[in-house]
Amino acid sequence: MLGSGLKAPLKSLPPAFAPMACAKRRLCVAGLIKALALKLSAQIKVDCEMLFARFDVDSDGLLDKAEVKSLLRAVLFQKCKSVVLDADVLPRKRLRNAYQILRKLGEGGQGAMYLAQHRRVGAKRCVKFYPKGAPNAPIEDILFEFEVMKTLDSPHVARTYEIFQDGSWFYIISEPYTGGDLTKLVASASEAQVKVTEEWLSNIFSQVLKGLVFLHSKKILHCDLKESNVMVAEDLKVNFQNPHVILIDFGLSSTFLSTERGVWGTPGYIPPETFVSLFWVPKGDIFSAGVMFYQILSGRQAPFAHPSSPQTHSSGGEANWDVVEERTRQIDLPVDGIRASLSCKAMLKQMTSKDFKLRPTARECLELPWFSQAKPESLVATAALDRLKALQTRSASQKAIFEKMLSACNLAQMRSLNDLFRRLDKDGDGIVTKQEAQEALRETDIRPEMLQRLVGILTGPDGMGVEYSAFMAQMIGEEVLHEGVRLWDLFCELDLDGDGYLTREELPGLVAACKFNPGEAERLLLELDSDGDGRVSFQEFKSACLSGVDLSFSRRLRDGWLWPW
Repeated sequence: MLGSGLKAPLKSLPPAFAPMACAKRRLCVAGLIKALALKLSAQIKVDCEMLFARFDVDSDGLLDKAEVKSLLRAVLFQKCKSVVLDADVLPRKRLRNAYQILRKLGEGGQGAMYLAQHRRVGAKRCVKFYPKGAPNAPIEDILFEFEVMKTLDSPHVARTYEIFQDGSWFYIISEPYTGGDLTKLVASASEAQVKVTEEWLSNIFSQVLKGLVFLHSKKILHCDLKESNVMVAEDLKVNFQNPHVILIDFGLSSTFLSTERGVWGTPGYIPPETFVSLFWVPKGDIFSAGVMFYQILSGRQAPFAHPSSPQTHSSGGEANWDVVEERTRQIDLPVDGIRASLSCKAMLKQMTSKDFKLRPTARECLELPWFSQAKPESLVATAALDRLKALQTRSASQKAIFEKMLSACNLAQMRSLNDLFRRLDKDGDGIVTKQEAQEALRETDIRPEMLQRLVGILTGPDGMGVEYSAFMAQMIGEEVLHEGVRLWDLFCELDLDGDGYLTREELPGLVAACKFNPGEAERLLLELDSDGDGRVSFQEFKSACLSGVDLSFSRRLRDGWLWPW
């Protein structure tokens, strides 16, 4: 994530660490202030303590070397990044030229959402409209939400494609989710003839927590986790046994380094410490998740801010914040009164503890007995295993093209591949590591020599691991190659001057979209330009994509034998 130029300050950490550390060789706020001879007000000291709490993964009140490095990386990255939050940087185009609006999906505090279809590639998209000049939707908030969302690469976090504007509106284009949100989960399950058990719900709740593991690993707080901000990827009638859920709406999200103070979020889900410190910490999201889980399990609303209560809401429907704060800080969640297992009740109590230091992290929640008692499933399905066996080593040009082609795919609805990624990515951090891949594949019938080859292809020669988008690009690449229209559309998108060839000047678009280093453009040109004339024809482009592809296997994928969508 950080350039090599930022590594030097981190290497000097050990000697600088010593004078600020306490007897346990860990950094504390008091030690830092004393070592630097700082004179701070009481409020700034509280702010420092809450900022430290965001990076205090083990909640012991101290930062070890790994946690300090994490904080320093975030500080350095915050200083080095140069995102210009100005509307002038946004491209301008007419929405109707690119998308056909199909129907309205809903409306939030900042704008309306519509389901649309891309006119050229036919893919369904969610379009969020933000009116220009609206006081509740300032351009800074819109751009921040987009900047946050475009960096997120996880099967459990909303996927965003682009942002643009016209004379009246800003538009954010993202992946559509058609199964509704968790407010209607139990009702939708009943309609689909699904028996709602703790085991079934544990699968859904674990995905929510894996989404939080990923966000927190990227130093991002959600700050508004609730049922309406967790979507089911597709209708439960289509995929009722194993629903795929995704966290959405990052309009109130915050980075770990944000010093913005205030009580924001939804009354009833806001953790007690936020009312006191005016800060969110990662375990605040855990409190919100615990409230949400309680409400889904019990069918009741938490007592902190019941909308029908005249005490917590004014006659105009607005929250009475003083009463909400008092109830949130003083009333415990009545988990003993619900019909649930003891391990489930214990989990809810831990997640909604008044003292955030006593709450488990998202990763620790997944290790609680309630989740481990769920019925184990086979790690890798046969069809997914067949697809893994057919993987081939990709050239740089193939990887770039396949990743770019993801923009025409709705990844959330690729059930078998998402399920495979989730099973491989044990800790939910959005990266399949070499160790995770080896552990999962050892429990299959893959021969040891093939196992090592597949692990090497999946996680790369350096064994650093593969992120969600790159994994999906590897797995779907062969199938989409046989959709000639899609490949031609990508070629035309890259061919900026429309002359039927890709030149050195046009390839940076592909390089940037795939997050390659700028210098990779020259390498891609050499790989794609088979006749050496300095430009790439569509035939050369297509040939490079098909190089080394097992056509018979790809046809089976195309015909649906191993593609159960």
